[in-house]
Amino acid sequence: MQGVQLEAASSLYHSAPFGPADQPDFLNAVVRLRTDWGPHELLACCKGIEADLGRRHRERWRERELDLDLLIARNEDWICLNEQELTLPHSGLEKRAFVLVPLLELNPELVSQVSGQPLKQLLEQDEIRRQDLRLWKSEQAWRLDI
Repeated sequence: MQGVQLEAASSLYHSAPFGPADQPDFLNAVVRLRTDWGPHELLACCKGIEADLGRRHRERWRERELDLDLLIARNEDWICLNEQELTLPHSGLEKRAFVLVPLLELNPELVSQVSGQPLKQLLEQDEIRRQDLRLWKSEQAWRLDI
């Protein structure tokens, strides 16, 4: 994608599904991008990628082929939005180990834009520690071509 540069990608993590348990486990990762695009433009691009790769819309929190989310965004300052289509920081960011762990892998010093608490401290909460998250070990490498 012209105007978008991949700066870093986390490891892949295998997790129990979020939401209904009667579906396959998820693979999760976080990437850090550099772009001059605004968050709405980037979200529209992510939705286009999902569609191009065959994502079908199902009931909320059900199995999906691909789910691309914007977690946080920054220009000179952190961008905070609370709109129907886009919430930044992502509303589930501080509640889900499968988001926190790969995000902190890329930037261990991140601080919550909501509470001001270092995000790594959230990993100590029982609600986060109980979540099933494992480093995905595979001989297949993954690559994101942007």
